[in-house]
Amino acid sequence: MKYKILTIILLGTVLTSIIYVTTREEKKNILAIGDGLSSGMTALNVNGYNYNDYLFDDLKKEQKLKNYYHFHEVDETASSLLNKINNNIPLNSKITIKQAIKEASILTLHIGMDELNNYARKHYLDTTKINAYLNKCEEIMKTISQLNNKKVFLISLYSTHLINRNKIEKINQELKRLSEKYNFTYIDIIEITHNSDFFTLKKNYYPNYKGQEYIYKAIQKELEVKTLKIY
Repeated sequence: MKYKILTIILLGTVLTSIIYVTTREEKKNILAIGDGLSSGMTALNVNGYNYNDYLFDDLKKEQKLKNYYHFHEVDETASSLLNKINNNIPLNSKITIKQAIKEASILTLHIGMDELNNYARKHYLDTTKINAYLNKCEEIMKTISQLNNKKVFLISLYSTHLINRNKIEKINQELKRLSEKYNFTYIDIIEITHNSDFFTLKKNYYPNYKGQEYIYKAIQKELEVKTLKIY
């Protein structure tokens, strides 16, 4: 009888341990890659709150955050970003960009608002330039997909006073196609321009904190759809 009781207790302990290990929430690494939009650059030329920060706050509040890495720079281009990834430059003294990509539970990627608008400010944004940008985007996405098969979110572009909606829609169609090809989740934010409250200055394409929150909510919605809930 004594052995039976001990066996039952031991079995119960083992089962409890298995349930705990298999059901506990794994803490997540966030990696944000991109240009000025990703960094939270504002019309006042200072970094503000960005959509990645909102995500960081929610995961931290729920004690589900392990690390928050950010790799974004104002005026970053697809070409320069690809070079940095290929050269595996360090994010800090402990981790390189490729290692951060591998370890990311949630990776957000946005590139293009700075590059294309800076170009359009001085030149006519033609097919040659657009295709060159898209080709580099595909190389970036291909490289990321080889390193990470988890949740990668590609943030779309939106129209500005420099680039009209028709042209942006065509670019976004290709970005969406590439997202499907590489199993990324495409986040469409083209409608952000419909709300003037999301921008501080009419002729500056950087959104304010309300616009950044709008982008975050679009990501949050997809997180819930993909059952990677943050709450």
